[in-house]
Amino acid sequence: MRSRSSISACFIVLALLAIAPASAITVHGVALVAEVSPGERIVYNMTAQTSVNVSEEVHAYVYGLTHNQYGERVAIAPDVMHPYSAATFLKVTPEIAVVEPGASQLFVLEGVVPEDVGDGGRYAFVNIHASVDEGHMVGFAAEVEIPVFLTIKGSEIIETGEIRDLNISEGDDGSLVATFKFNNTGNYHYMADGATILKDGEGNVVDEVSHSSGSSSLLPLEGRICVFELAKEMDLAPGTYTVEASVSKRDGTVLDTEEVTVEV
Repeated sequence: MRSRSSISACFIVLALLAIAPASAITVHGVALVAEVSPGERIVYNMTAQTSVNVSEEVHAYVYGLTHNQYGERVAIAPDVMHPYSAATFLKVTPEIAVVEPGASQLFVLEGVVPEDVGDGGRYAFVNIHASVDEGHMVGFAAEVEIPVFLTIKGSEIIETGEIRDLNISEGDDGSLVATFKFNNTGNYHYMADGATILKDGEGNVVDEVSHSSGSSSLLPLEGRICVFELAKEMDLAPGTYTVEASVSKRDGTVLDTEEVTVEV
């Protein structure tokens, strides 16, 4: 039996950190992670600073937060109905400000949680970016995204998930490649780890591969494509094998399991 960490693409998800490339603008206010009640007013301050020698026109906007099956961030506009978007009741002011060299600008995220907001979590991010006017040339200088993770206080938190479409194929090097999609079927974000186990016809464990999601979370209604490479550089005897896939929360709670047989 071998156990190793997989370098496969699984649970490449959103960390609760603002992403700021090396650029001319920085923002103080990394992430808003809070428990809120229906009817509660939210106020969160963010300060943008410039480090260039020209004035910057800085724009700020709030979007609903989700992601695609590869973990790439996807923005949801406030006018798009999404059950877990917080952008419908949040706004940022000012939306446009001119920041002078060496100066700073305060941006305020605020809103009132609806009385009928429902259960679980609500998600958004504030996008703050600058455009630099250097004579007649205008270019985009920087972009910072501040995630917003809200938990509705006293609501029912549902943390469930489902493995779908578990499939086994042969890799280029003769290994077995297990692929499946895992969906968050609950109403709240969580961190989850995936694992696959290869067993022979006698039930003996031949190989085991696991993958940790690190410090990032899977958002409700969304899924991940997970790929695990089994029996790499191994000569499997002909026969029937079973691949067992599982996904568990960080506390060890199993969210779902699935298995499939494969002939070698």
